[in-house]
Amino acid sequence: MIKQSVALLLFVALAAAVQAKPKTRTFNESCDRVFSVAENIASHKPYHIVLDGKKDMVLEVQTGSFWKAGASNIQVQFVPNNDGTCAVTDNSRYSGVRRNGTVFLDRLEKALKDTEETSDTASTSASKKTEEASAPAPHDSQMKAGQPSKPTADDGGAAAPPGDTGTVVVVSVPSGAEVYVDGNFVGEAPATLPLAPGKHTIRIASQGYSAWSRTLMVLASSDVRLTATLKKQD
Repeated sequence: MIKQSVALLLFVALAAAVQAKPKTRTFNESCDRVFSVAENIASHKPYHIVLDGKKDMVLEVQTGSFWKAGASNIQVQFVPNNDGTCAVTDNSRYSGVRRNGTVFLDRLEKALKDTEETSDTASTSASKKTEEASAPAPHDSQMKAGQPSKPTADDGGAAAPPGDTGTVVVVSVPSGAEVYVDGNFVGEAPATLPLAPGKHTIRIASQGYSAWSRTLMVLASSDVRLTATLKKQD
């Protein structure tokens, strides 16, 4: 039993010592958006951001593995291509950690796909509502005989249903931080954001402070208030 344990430890040590070759995936999104989504993933368990190099488009993420002395960290580089796509390279130093980098890229790919599908659904819904709103109301002569008209607030009936958007109020400490929704800059905090129902990622950033982000599900006619207290960078 002891011999088997020693052999296993030697195998693990050898695997960690083998230098890994960089592995690249290309995403059909801008690097700003891909970096923002990756940053959001890395800020949640089981990950921990070791280096957030937005300027150089580099993320170093601790995976929570048992590897010591930084060997468990994955290093991800984001490089924009001329066609507008983004090449994301896992530069993890050791082949023993490569599986962690692959899992991280898999999660990044899934998150980008999920946000894209949510955006498409919201866009389709908004387009449909716009078409319905622009359609002319039926004339009295077009109504079926004997069919009562729909009640309105003026004649004592029920009021029209509320809008289909939800409202997210964003406040930052300190005030004036940049606000991004799903990777897109929308203004400075404090800000009131009307958002389509679905999952959205709110990111708050200010020079000299660590970025703050939250992913939340927005419901129709909901009101949510977010207060982002930014921490100064060392």
